[in-house]
Amino acid sequence: MLTPPRVPHVGIGSVYVAGIWLAQVQYTLNDTVHALAGALHILDGERDLFVPPIPADNFVLELADGRQCPFVPATGNPVVGAYTFSTPMLAM
Repeated sequence: MLTPPRVPHVGIGSVYVAGIWLAQVQYTLNDTVHALAGALHILDGERDLFVPPIPADNFVLELADGRQCPFVPATGNPVVGAYTFSTPMLAM
């Protein structure tokens, strides 16, 4: 039996570092069996997640439904504020 393709989750959320708000983002999450990965587009706030204004060891993405998940920016363009990221699986 074929498994239906997974539909990406799209929403508006926020990025935090050490509890401090950095940016409002539009996110697209593609869940896999072992982790979440996706894309972020900065709508408002700090565009450069590679060199944020405060030291950043751990980024947190707060989803539209209030769940929070740690993530790591993987690739991106700070000028336009577009990134890909990966993260451990969310607790459901």
